[in-house]
Amino acid sequence: MEFTGIQIDLQLFKSKEEAIKILKENGEDYQALMLIANEYYGVFGKELTWHNPLFSTDYAGVHIVAVREGFLCIPYGHMDVDDHELFDVDRAYMLNAETAEIMLNEWKSYSEDFIGAMNDMIRIIKQK
Repeated sequence: MEFTGIQIDLQLFKSKEEAIKILKENGEDYQALMLIANEYYGVFGKELTWHNPLFSTDYAGVHIVAVREGFLCIPYGHMDVDDHELFDVDRAYMLNAETAEIMLNEWKSYSEDFIGAMNDMIRIIKQK
């Protein structure tokens, strides 16, 4: 299967249960997620994890990690200086198409607004 421009074998991904176990056994934080991401980088040449600080109703954001069954969303509510995001692994869920579309639309909206604001800032700064 092709994904993000590379050929992948889904069997080389962690299962959802394996990913959750790694996170729980290693602190349920960003550093624990990087154990999976670094392994994926070694196999695929990409981390195959994504950070979405924009999407979440109850949390500050989610990290998405590719797993054998699909894409696992791991919400986080807090961050600290040493460990970055602190995950609520017990509330992890599998991404579905509807939620993915909502995430994509929110990201596009934010991105378009940010680009517009930055262009205006540049214009105003240059006028001074």
